[in-house]
Amino acid sequence: MQNVTEETSSLIATSTNLRQTIRRKQRLESSYPPIPHDIRDFEIPISLTLTTYNRKFLLYDSGVGDKNRILIYYTTSLMQILKDSKYWMCDGTLI
Repeated sequence: MQNVTEETSSLIATSTNLRQTIRRKQRLESSYPPIPHDIRDFEIPISLTLTTYNRKFLLYDSGVGDKNRILIYYTTSLMQILKDSKYWMCDGTLI
């Protein structure tokens, strides 16, 4: 922050602080459930099992309490994209 006095810079929140404040406010005002600490400990609200067009999105849930809980989200259109793709890539969220 060039040309800013020390006093002024101390009053300006850092981007990290701003991000944290925004996330905190979103969590407080959100109708979503809190972020779970363990996948076995939460119920999935019906609203999170459907698309915005009220089509089924959660294809399979092995259930609350399953120590190896499996959630499969699926739409016909996205499955078609996977079917037509030569390569699939994934990240750690699938482990």
